[in-house]
Formats: sequence, structure tokens, C-alpha cells
Amino acid sequence: MRPARVTSAEGAQPRLGPSVVAVIPAFNEAKTIAEVVTRTLGLVARVIVVDDGSSDGTLDCVQDLGVQAIRHDRNRGKGESLLTGIQAAAEAGYDYVVTLDADGQHPPECIPQLVALADPRIIVLGSRTASKDAIPMVRYCANQTANFFISWAAGHWVSDTQCGFRVYPVGLFREVRLRRRRASGFVLESEVLIEACRAGYRVKAVPVPALYASVLQRPSRFRPVRDTAATTAMVTWKILTWGLFPHRPAARAAGTAPDQPARPSLKSIPVSGTLPLTVPRRRLSVMNLPLSRVLATFFVLLLVAGCRTAPVYNVDRAALTPPPNATMEEIDNAIVRAGAQLGWQVTKATPGNLVARLPIRTHLAVVDIRHDSKEISITYKDSTNLNYDPEENEIHSNYNGWIQNLQNAIFAQVAAI
Repeated sequence: MRPARVTSAEGAQPRLGPSVVAVIPAFNEAKTIAEVVTRTLGLVARVIVVDDGSSDGTLDCVQDLGVQAIRHDRNRGKGESLLTGIQAAAEAGYDYVVTLDADGQHPPECIPQLVALADPRIIVLGSRTASKDAIPMVRYCANQTANFFISWAAGHWVSDTQCGFRVYPVGLFREVRLRRRRASGFVLESEVLIEACRAGYRVKAVPVPALYASVLQRPSRFRPVRDTAATTAMVTWKILTWGLFPHRPAARAAGTAPDQPARPSLKSIPVSGTLPLTVPRRRLSVMNLPLSRVLATFFVLLLVAGCRTAPVYNVDRAALTPPPNATMEEIDNAIVRAGAQLGWQVTKATPGNLVARLPIRTHLAVVDIRHDSKEISITYKDSTNLNYDPEENEIHSNYNGWIQNLQNAIFAQVAAI
């Protein structure tokens, strides 16, 4: 049953019927949350804001706006916040949930277009693919990678799997099983698409604008490398478990798929819509898989591992052991020699204060080195193409190995003065 529409005052947006509620997860969004909520209130029956342990007074900004406010005692992640809001909507008896971000990336004015396609067996999502030029290249590449793997695992083409601007039928979350441990990040939004399609749901897309630098007042919390790697790992496991051609038991049980389909050739696989159903109803173990399938999965996992990030490694006042009569200049020179052995370009700023640069192909790491006769500190300063995330203080894990090697080389050179 489609949600009813209620006619509003002349010139205003039509308000959607009482079966539709908006869920807005928010973490430290005090700058934008009030505006997003205000623009949403006139379009749905209720707005539920889930404050995910913010420390900037996010919840205070909406207390007087007539919303249902829920607060987590600590930051649990976007996925957990979405589940909290959807559970509240289900308990209140709503049929559909519109999810949108609190940073202004998803224009509430597009809600009527999404809800117009709402159906108990359909997920409606906003698709930003028509605004390719407005999407940062790193994000675009990450999104395209996710689109490919998630659509493959789901057996249903999804044009923008990473857009959180969606309309869910509430009944979906009573039917599909989601792993709660994935709710801490962005992976849950990908998993729900896969499991919904396998349960016989369909996905429809509505074009929405891609709003990034011109609108957002903070960097996106989506980490292209880390979050894409986590999503790819989840999807790869599902593909490995169920076989290279996905299986949708609910669709076959409902009679929407042939009972004994012929195995398709690559040319027969459609560009859009539901992929052919070809896998028998049984789970596959690694030992039963063809060698080519195991190798393909191995290379995907290898790619994911190569893109991993880790907390930035800094050396904080580590003990130096130079000879008792060593001067600051001699220690500086020892540090320069240690860096040169490993390809670091070390320059002296002042005695006891150096800057080291390590260029490797298209990558660059820059660190500050400060020392006296007893201690040394090596601190991150800048980088290029190392996926540095200032909010999470994370960087490509290779960087940490370079710093540890530099630290050990310095210790050896200083001790040999």
C-alpha cells in the first residue's frame, strides 16, 4: 500500500501521510542539524533524530523543534544509529522510514520523489550517478567499486549503493537478518541491500544531486579506503559463501524465477535488473569451490589488505643513548645519515629540530624530528596519497612501518657516534 499524500497550503511542498517517518542519525552536527530537521518536518509525519554520543550540543539544537530525540551514551556508529531510529519507528507503528544525513548532503526537498515509489517490497534510494562531475574522484572510484561488488552479491543492479538517502519499508527489518557487529560503520547500509535482494525485495533509484564541498561544513566521515575495504571484505565473504552467481531463495519460492534455469553465458547477463538465478540451494564451502573461484576471491582480499589503514604511529620522547660527550650537531648528523640509508631526505631547521621527507613513487611522507641528548620524538607532519584521515588519525599502514624503520636506524646511528 502506497503512503497517502496530504495536500498542504498553496505553494508549499505536499506533506506525506502518517505512515512515513524520517530518521536522521547525527554525530557532532550542531552546525547543520537544525536546518536539516526544519526542512524535513514539513514533509513527514515525524522526525526521529538519533544523537550518536555527540559532544558539541547536537541534541540541544533540535530540542525545541518538535522531534523525537534519542541519544546514545557513546558513539556507536552510523549503522547502529539507523537501527535505533528504525526500531523506534517500528514501535510507533510507521510503515516507511526515510533515512538522510544530518550534514546537509541529502536535500529533504527530494523526499516526496523517493516516497512516491515506496512499496512494501521495494527499497528506494537516491542515486547521485548523474552528478559525476560534482563527486570527488576518490569517492567516485570507491563508490563504483562498491556498486560492482554489492550488485554482484545482491543479484540485482544498484546504481548508488553508498547513498544513505533511502526509503525503507519497516517490515524489511523484521524479515532480514543483519549482523549487529557491522552496525558500527557504513557496512550495514551495504549489507541490508544484499540481504533484502536475497529475500526478494527490489531496489529502485531516484536521481538526487551530489552535494559535497559546496554544502558540507565538515569533511565526510566516509573513509574511502577503510570503509570500502570493510564493505568489500563483507561482500567478498558473501560471494564466497553463496557462490559466484548470487542466490535469492525468496524470489524462487515466490515463483518469480524459473525452477530449473539454464546456466547463462556472460553475454546473457543483463546490464540492469535481476541477475539470472543459477546456483543450487546449498551453501558452498571453500573446499568445494573451483580453484579459479578461490583464486579470484584471494586476489580481492589481497587488494583489500593492501588498502588497509591504521592509527598514525608517532615516536614520543623515546630514549636516546649517544656517547656522553656527543654534541647536538653530531646527533643531528647521525639522524641525517640514518634517514639517508632508508631514502629519507632530512634537513636541519635548528639544532635538535629536523624535517624528514620520504618520496616513494607518487607517495610522500613528511615528519618532524625533535631531540635533545636524551630523548627523541618523530611526529607526523604531512603526506600525499597515503589516505591520511585527520578525524580518525589514521593513515596507510605502510607509513607506520617506514617510521619504525627510521626510528631503529636513528637509534643505531646515534649509538655509533
